[in-house]
Amino acid sequence: FGTSFTVVPVGLYLAAASFAHRQASVVVAITLIWVGGIFILGFRGLALIPGLVVLALLHHRGRRLPAWIHLLLLLLVLGAIPLARAVRDQGAGQRSLERTWERIHLLDGVIEMGSSLRPLVYTLGYMESEPWRWGKTYARSLATVWPNLARRWEGRPYMALEDLPPNHWVTAQAAPDMYRNEGGLGFSAVAEPYMNFGVAGVLLYFCGLGAALGRAAEFGSPRPLHRAALAAVLGPLLWTTRNSFEIFFRPAVWGLGILLVCRIAAGLAGASGRRRLSFDPGLHDRLRRAGGYQRSHGVAAGAPGRVAPGHMQPRAFRQPYHARTSG
Repeated sequence: FGTSFTVVPVGLYLAAASFAHRQASVVVAITLIWVGGIFILGFRGLALIPGLVVLALLHHRGRRLPAWIHLLLLLLVLGAIPLARAVRDQGAGQRSLERTWERIHLLDGVIEMGSSLRPLVYTLGYMESEPWRWGKTYARSLATVWPNLARRWEGRPYMALEDLPPNHWVTAQAAPDMYRNEGGLGFSAVAEPYMNFGVAGVLLYFCGLGAALGRAAEFGSPRPLHRAALAAVLGPLLWTTRNSFEIFFRPAVWGLGILLVCRIAAGLAGASGRRRLSFDPGLHDRLRRAGGYQRSHGVAAGAPGRVAPGHMQPRAFRQPYHARTSG
């Protein structure tokens, strides 16, 4: 189930980056089905981010939505954020529409977005008595690229508090009951560089991030695979706004790997098709019949003129201009 959070968004990005314009409605419908299903299960960030990235791809390809639709989507998201939280907080057998609506207020979405500052506030306080991590959290996040493969489930090994991932580290101290119940407060894109290098780390991180995003915006390749690759990196990067880099490296690297496999498979399929065309024993006969069709319609096979539709001669069989005009 967790693997689908990586594989399905990459498929959506590739479809949004390469669809024909008449197929845009199909891509939007599939995206809405995926986003809605995951959102109802309580995975708000994992649902909203792929939807936003697909919307950005559509905008980049010229499928711009009216301003009122953007405003409507914003209001729907602000209302859906507390709705998803209320559904998630209820047990699987205790969920009811009436009880859910009773727990929702108009400004809950705005209030909850403000509560995302909690991990940063806690980090500022806890780091007064703890040493800087000096990049260890990023190194450990990079080590999680390879998935955990085992025949049977094994519990987590014991880890000292300072060795925990940032989101676990802050939850274990600020909300121990939530941590014991496998919950979490998330983390912050500001808190992690501060946790590693202090204020200087925050400045360097966002300067580097801004430069990288600026270069990506200037790149602007029209090739679908390049657009999908940028989206496969941008999606996990947006997840880090409410989490640590532990959630970035694995989906980004595996997403790029999936796109590379698609590129290789498409190249092999194209090469196989070209080989079949080159060694087709009936190719010469079809070309000769095409020449007969041209002569029967008043166009000499070797004379310059318009070739009938569907019977364009390959370049290898076209004669030079001086040969066509001689005699």
